[in-house]
Amino acid sequence: MNTGLAPGATSIKIEKIAINWQTDVKDEEGISPSPGRIVEDGPDAIFSRIDAEGTVHSLRSAGIPSDISYFAGTYLCNKIFFYSLYFTKSRAGFLHFPMTPEESVDGKNPTMDIE
Repeated sequence: MNTGLAPGATSIKIEKIAINWQTDVKDEEGISPSPGRIVEDGPDAIFSRIDAEGTVHSLRSAGIPSDISYFAGTYLCNKIFFYSLYFTKSRAGFLHFPMTPEESVDGKNPTMDIE
């Protein structure tokens, strides 16, 4: 299971689809990939191998806000998600978590309390 941070989200996002595309956004070290396909001869998209609907149902039943997301972006989260699905046949998925109140230092981003 892969995880990432989703600033602006108010619920846990269960990612449904990884797309074979990346943009040229710079990473923390200032390195930017060439925009285009992540895997040149790979499929355009790959569906998650976890039961997204069932996961959302279970989380909501436990009182945990959650939703299905159909777009993990075109940056690191999507790339990791795509690689985990492309290079393995085992169960793989991606969860995006909202910021906690402690992470929103300026108080401008929506948050989700983890308690």
